Amino acid sequence: MMNSFFDIKQKMEDFHPIYTTIEIPSWLIKITWNDIRSMDENQFVDFCKKFRVFALDQYKKYRYPIFARPKSLRKIISGFRKYNVLDVSDVPYYMDDKFCLKGTTRNYSSGINNWFPEIYYVDTVKGKTSPMSLIENEKRLINSMKAVLYNDTLKVFAKNPDKPIFERLIKVLSIARGTQKVGHFSPDMVKWLYIHTLKNYKDKELYVYDPCGGWAGSMVPLFAASYHLSLFDKKITYIATDVNSDVHDRYEMIYQFWKTYINPRMNVFIHKFLTPAEEMHNEKIFRNLYGKGNMAFTSPPYYNKERYSKDENQSYIKYKSYSLWLDGFLTGMIKNVYDWLGDGGVFFLNVADTKNGKERYSIQDDSLSIAKSIGFNHSDTYYMVQTVIAGTNTDRQQLMESNEKNKFEPIFKLTKGVEPVIIDKDIIDIFFGGDVRV
Repeated sequence: MMNSFFDIKQKMEDFHPIYTTIEIPSWLIKITWNDIRSMDENQFVDFCKKFRVFALDQYKKYRYPIFARPKSLRKIISGFRKYNVLDVSDVPYYMDDKFCLKGTTRNYSSGINNWFPEIYYVDTVKGKTSPMSLIENEKRLINSMKAVLYNDTLKVFAKNPDKPIFERLIKVLSIARGTQKVGHFSPDMVKWLYIHTLKNYKDKELYVYDPCGGWAGSMVPLFAASYHLSLFDKKITYIATDVNSDVHDRYEMIYQFWKTYINPRMNVFIHKFLTPAEEMHNEKIFRNLYGKGNMAFTSPPYYNKERYSKDENQSYIKYKSYSLWLDGFLTGMIKNVYDWLGDGGVFFLNVADTKNGKERYSIQDDSLSIAKSIGFNHSDTYYMVQTVIAGTNTDRQQLMESNEKNKFEPIFKLTKGVEPVIIDKDIIDIFFGGDVRV
């Protein structure tokens, strides 16, 4: 359970995605809103039940979440290849005195989710049901479909009543009626962070750590970043830990997939642990790198906001109160990162305040206080543009351009000791062509 993938001797035979595409039956793929509105109440209920049975059957047989966009193996490979060479130099921008990092709507790297069907089953602590949990609850599903589909409360179907509804329906059900799918960081943003930070180190061997590996949302961007001209000749060791035992083997699967189809010469090597982040000091591989780490990057659980799995080491299960979580999980995790980093090492920590009913948790201030008490310098704060709110007409570009509508989450830049000298941008432009890839 505690071993890294480097300790596994047996070569994995199948590293392809868990799911790719499914065949949607004609009764579902062709039905229009006019067809729905012509149904009486009993017919509509029968349609909802039939939809539910089909969705559950696809997950049971093929691990295919009905809410996942169909994506063939060829499309996944094509997207990853485009992402691998993607210029991300436009990610940072300034708004007033804020150094902001934007995401994009590109889906080049969205194939990551095809290894993680469980991402559609994550519930939150305060009423936010995962899309697949909504499917399981027949009564709630029927009520939701009646509201958002039959009555068109979000005004998305009546505008095109003769257009098939399937794609719009699954999108609406995944964001409306108290339903929410967890997601990744913007992969463009993470790739930029890696390039921007790691290019400043002269060492030929670099070490990156993510204490909350999640759904490989920090690993795949590192694969792509390593293709950048400033990093392609480095040896990069990536260490990640996450206690979700259901997805542990997927990291190796994606790693092998990337080396086979995207970059056979990839210079990243991975160690993935099931060990809790606050207990990583017990791992020999991790402990042997004390004082050598170059960069850590993560977004830990926001206490008990999202429940990623039912493993006993999930922090919301292991620590029953916020104070215990702060002392047991957050402090332990930050301390291990500090000990692992070398002088000048950087820890990018994305956190946000949250609440449960009347209780509010000041995770941002508490994280900074803990980090400073351990020895970190808070050298900067980057502001990450958030995803637009479902049901609004505001796009991401409007969010970035408007102070009133903008919603950010901070990424604290925490430094151990003195940062490496940042290479002058003009020199980068001359020798590396800015963000030129190999």
